[in-house]
Amino acid sequence: PNSEIFKGFLELDERNYIKVNNYLQAINKENIFIVGDVTNSKEEKTAQAAEKQAKLIIKNIINLDNKKPLLSYEAMKRPILISLGKKYSIFEYKGLIFGGFIPAIMKYFVELKTMTRFKI
Repeated sequence: PNSEIFKGFLELDERNYIKVNNYLQAINKENIFIVGDVTNSKEEKTAQAAEKQAKLIIKNIINLDNKKPLLSYEAMKRPILISLGKKYSIFEYKGLIFGGFIPAIMKYFVELKTMTRFKI
């Protein structure tokens, strides 16, 4: 993780990931929330995990501001599609791994669905 800038300010684990609690707050810094690859949450460091974290953090900032209970983040295993070109991808989920054209089609539709949310 690219956490060098935070040394001495935030708590890092032995692998230099930023330590977060169940609410994705930096340890001992209740007003600082951490999202993405740099957290020490036990899950794959993917865009979809970061998006789930960001959505929870938005709710928790609002709850913190309104003095309401914070919501806990549950790290979980999610399916992964790795593109290796237009016609070949790899799919992995809970030990099931297969590659080829079918995962490439799956990856195409995931990207299409994701990108249509961001109409630019």
